[in-house]
Amino acid sequence: IANADMDVHLFKSQKTGEFNYKWKVDAQHFNIGILTGVKEFGKITFDGYIEGNGFNLDKGKINFEGHVKQLEFHGYNYKNIKADVSFGNSMLEGMIDIRDPNAMVSFVGTIDLKNKNKPIYDFTAEIDRADLVALNLVKSSQGSVLSTSLTVKIEGKTICPLGEAAAWPV
Repeated sequence: IANADMDVHLFKSQKTGEFNYKWKVDAQHFNIGILTGVKEFGKITFDGYIEGNGFNLDKGKINFEGHVKQLEFHGYNYKNIKADVSFGNSMLEGMIDIRDPNAMVSFVGTIDLKNKNKPIYDFTAEIDRADLVALNLVKSSQGSVLSTSLTVKIEGKTICPLGEAAAWPV
């Protein structure tokens, strides 16, 4: 499933009884698709620091700060991703910066899925360039390049009064 060099510190908090950990990781060709069961993901090569508590993302929290050298997603191999993110309690928060030839994207913000009936999206995304055909996100014989700036502050599954007819896929 992977090769990885790790320096792991694992300890149990006397105050809460939870396990806390700090890892310095250098992983090569780690197949996160197999690990997560998400078929769109393939292999990832990264180095960075992981710190967290608990082993259940519903209750625990994991922080990752590092550099993703390559990440296979949806048949495309993304390169050069920097991240400083927190996962846990059905929430993603932080910064992701992609400097791939086909995806020049910066994301800062929060996606909160704690309440499945009323998710909260609060983020800014700068998409300098995203070649949707090269990234295997659009099938076309013509080029489809996206460039935009987004500031999103949405609560709920829908973006208009049409209700579920215009629902975000969650």
